[in-house]
Amino acid sequence: MRITNKVAKWIVIIYTIVVFAIVLLPLSTKAKEFPDLSQEAKEKYITNLTERISKELDLQTTPKLYFYNSSEWAVIASYYDGLNYIYVNLGAITSYEEATRVMAHEIRHDYQYEHMNDNTEYGRALRANQQNYISYYEDLDGYKNQFIEKDAEEFAINYVGNVMIMEIVDHTPEPEEVTEE
Repeated sequence: MRITNKVAKWIVIIYTIVVFAIVLLPLSTKAKEFPDLSQEAKEKYITNLTERISKELDLQTTPKLYFYNSSEWAVIASYYDGLNYIYVNLGAITSYEEATRVMAHEIRHDYQYEHMNDNTEYGRALRANQQNYISYYEDLDGYKNQFIEKDAEEFAINYVGNVMIMEIVDHTPEPEEVTEE
């Protein structure tokens, strides 16, 4: 198949639209910003998001959510392995994108916990890190650079990117079909 100038122009146009949309459009086209939602609406958004991500990761059980509000407490969310709890500070979440990234990160910890005993390279890496886990309070850089946290953050960033792309695709009109000359 030979790419003509017309096809190449459409490829550049579509690529430009996608890049522009990813960089400049917000994650969500919802009318209200996340901090302006009611407590009930925030909880519903986080609950639905948790169920969706848990299903996509094929988790055995969806983590139980405990909500609280504190604008003074910097921690947005925390996963407690073994208990399958995620504590969510709704007062610290500033946007839909942040809510999505943070919840994907914390739910990934549940996935990690479910796969901790797998006899795979991934399971062995999780076990090794768990035995020498560095808490946020001990050493922030060490915490961020350990395998468990890097894996969760990489998953979260990819998840947010995929959500953004899907929203762009869902809201972008299809270009007219391009035919070869």
